[in-house]
Amino acid sequence: KLVVRGKASTTPQCVLSGPMTADIDSVMVYGDYASLKHLKEVYTTEFEAKRLSDTLRTTVRIARIPNLRIVPDQVTVTIPVEEITSKLLDIPIVTQSVPAGWSLITFPSSVQLSCMMPFSKFASVNEESFLLGVDFTDLSGRTPPAKLGIKVLKAPDFVRNIVLSRDSVDYILEQKRAPFEFSPDTVISRPDTI
Repeated sequence: KLVVRGKASTTPQCVLSGPMTADIDSVMVYGDYASLKHLKEVYTTEFEAKRLSDTLRTTVRIARIPNLRIVPDQVTVTIPVEEITSKLLDIPIVTQSVPAGWSLITFPSSVQLSCMMPFSKFASVNEESFLLGVDFTDLSGRTPPAKLGIKVLKAPDFVRNIVLSRDSVDYILEQKRAPFEFSPDTVISRPDTI
């Protein structure tokens, strides 16, 4: 098995859009049995590519191992790089951990979210890609907060630089009353009329 050992960085407007890969995933190794029996994988020589603004294909040598011959002794490594773009979405705020009998309403009920992503992922990202919420348990202190903090509960792993238009919201907490049930024994009194 061949393992690519390298580091890469991009310019600010780009991102690595996948792992580095070699044009082959394994090599042939020739040598005596004693040298080969514990060998599980070989590595490329370590390399570093900086400030990439486009996908790079480069030739990298295989790291030498004493007394062994490796074929081939070099491979072509691809470092996928893609431009990033921004997207602006309006995401509803969900309430979490609200016990039965209570209602938690936020104002506003949604916030704008901006984020950066690889250009190829732009069409696949929508409102359902994110989950923003406030938590009832944040109200458990002795003095309830004036506002509830918004938490990012779900986001695609390839999305970067998530920014919300606001980091907290106003809220109303209400205790729901149980509906009044009539029974045959219920007595309804009415003030006497004159």
